[in-house]
Amino acid sequence: GRKERKDHRHIPSLHSLSCGRRKSLTKAFRSARATRKSIRDGTDSHRILRLEKLLFKGPSNPSKRKEYEQSVVPWLPGKLVPMCPDCGRKFSVMFLRQHHCRMCGAVMCHDCSLDLVCGAAVQITLPPRLANSMTKRKSREEELEKQMKKLAVDPEYTMRICSHCDSALKETLRSQNALERKHLPSPTTKLYEDMKHEISEIEQDIPIYNEKVMRARVNGSLSMFREAERLNDKLKRSFFELKKLNQIAGSDKLIDPTKQPSSKAVMLSIQRNIREFVQIHSVIMMDLPKQKEIEQVACALREE
Repeated sequence: GRKERKDHRHIPSLHSLSCGRRKSLTKAFRSARATRKSIRDGTDSHRILRLEKLLFKGPSNPSKRKEYEQSVVPWLPGKLVPMCPDCGRKFSVMFLRQHHCRMCGAVMCHDCSLDLVCGAAVQITLPPRLANSMTKRKSREEELEKQMKKLAVDPEYTMRICSHCDSALKETLRSQNALERKHLPSPTTKLYEDMKHEISEIEQDIPIYNEKVMRARVNGSLSMFREAERLNDKLKRSFFELKKLNQIAGSDKLIDPTKQPSSKAVMLSIQRNIREFVQIHSVIMMDLPKQKEIEQVACALREE
């Protein structure tokens, strides 16, 4: 029969093959992971401080921003992450590029990254508006508008972040909102503070108003009349606001009197104070003369 030809070429065994140089990346990976973990596990104040540095500091030139962002948050070396940690797809220069989170420096692909717009980022940096704060309370819209003018980046700039940092920042914002709600003044306290504010304005303006009315009548001064007229409009608005507060205190819209009897007593006290104040100061406040009367006085003084 036909004999098979034997291949006498030498086939090396696996044990004789040289695997080449090997290098373990375990140590570098553990170090990078520890850095990422310490950054991600930071407190709300650490996140806000980091966000403030990224938004309000550093060069405004876009070409220099990346270098500055890496100085604020160290970026994880891309060679340590061959695949996207979120979706598991393998990175490649042509088809799946690497992107870094600006908040923690982690690596992810484009599809797994999220965009944080400037307006939302700035809102997170705003301090909670507490009721016992000694500073003048402003609306969040006013504070946001003020801070947007301080940005070191373009207001249309979007910051690339990972899903973990997105969740952490949302939780920070939720904590701030919960803190604000916890420290919000009670309806009776706010009503009382509004009453005090209007009363203080009226007590301050009436003497000035009366003096300007007297000087306008005596000297025939149209400039004094204009200033008195302006103050008269302001005082009317303040009296109108007091009457509105009186109506609110008399209604049961803010509180349930059956469940909050002490608050109801405060409301009745507010009503009484407003009524007495309006009665007294409406009499103290002088009537505004007609412009024609002032002109006649001025004409008579010129003839003398």
